[in-house]
Amino acid sequence: MPIRNCIIHCFEKSAEGASTQLYLRDCVLPESNVVSRMVSDFHKRCDDSAKAWGFFRSDQNTYPLSRWLQEYVDGDIDLAGFSQASIHRLSNLLSKSKPFQQGHLLVAHCSLGMTEYLYIAVLQLRNGFAVTRELEVIPSLQLDLNRLRMAARINLSLWETDGESAPYISFIDRQSQVPFAEFIGCEEAPCLSTRCGQILPTHTGDQNE
Repeated sequence: MPIRNCIIHCFEKSAEGASTQLYLRDCVLPESNVVSRMVSDFHKRCDDSAKAWGFFRSDQNTYPLSRWLQEYVDGDIDLAGFSQASIHRLSNLLSKSKPFQQGHLLVAHCSLGMTEYLYIAVLQLRNGFAVTRELEVIPSLQLDLNRLRMAARINLSLWETDGESAPYISFIDRQSQVPFAEFIGCEEAPCLSTRCGQILPTHTGDQNE
């Protein structure tokens, strides 16, 4: 799937948990097969695992992400600026939550057919293994896409054209969305199976992309 922009930042709590250190990229990731495969895998997991849907809350002072996103869509800021503002807000919210010690914030803007999507996810690391050119096995830290809990997909096309007529934000795990839902500024929509089944899967005509 075509990736317009993709970036990753990192946050890490101090040993005492009193402060959070941010490690920020200044520019988007260069295009590569690795990034493309990672985002495509993430897109598939969003399709297969969405459990909650919703809209942006209207109070953009309390929930500023939708305002920053509009500025990005309008071209007033780039993805680096949008994502840096986002991770500052997210890290402040997560600093109040003991279970979250560190993570990587992935933000990706992609297109599939005529539909534009923005993905936002907190990725955790897992211990893995790699093989060197000398055929020795060494430990390797890897992004864990199998343990996605704080992740959202925003259908930008639906958001911009249909407004509040249909839910345009989907979440992977509705049980872990506070404070992530507060960060997104999402108001969960009651989702009748027929309604969401018609609206939220990838649009007809996108399936062959």
